[in-house]
Amino acid sequence: MTMRTHLLAAAVLLVASGPALCAPAANAPISEQSLQAAANAIEAAARANDMDKANSWLASDCVFHVTSPDPKGGMRVDTMTRQQYVDDQAKAKTEGKNEVYKSTVPVVSIKDGKATASMRATDSQIEGGKSVTTVSDQVETFDLRNGRLMVTAVSVTVVSLTVDGNRLF
Repeated sequence: MTMRTHLLAAAVLLVASGPALCAPAANAPISEQSLQAAANAIEAAARANDMDKANSWLASDCVFHVTSPDPKGGMRVDTMTRQQYVDDQAKAKTEGKNEVYKSTVPVVSIKDGKATASMRATDSQIEGGKSVTTVSDQVETFDLRNGRLMVTAVSVTVVSLTVDGNRLF
């Protein structure tokens, strides 16, 4: 099974323009307004199933940390690079169908110089003939890269997995 983690509808202009429109001036601190605009644009693109646009916000060295229950007990953490995540999305798209992605409004925070956006995502699709729904809590960490606001890390905690109506956890 593949894990697709995704990144509220933003103005059409924000979504169409990608990271450049929400870029603070070089060396300027990240504002909550620019952070909220970026998080909203990413989620709008993900909800529209425009993963190229959503992925355009990922820094080249972005790392994903996915925490989920381990079948042997306890929890496990899997780490993916940006490219592994993009490849995983492509695989999920070919193996699944009827995908529906939903998420809560991103809640942004800037504390001690760390800019984050948090949300809960629900991803449902038919995979291998089975109805699969994953619910996860996600935290995206942002930083300025060459004057552009970019996602540098994504922490995903899978909170439930349901297959054909049976909740596995």
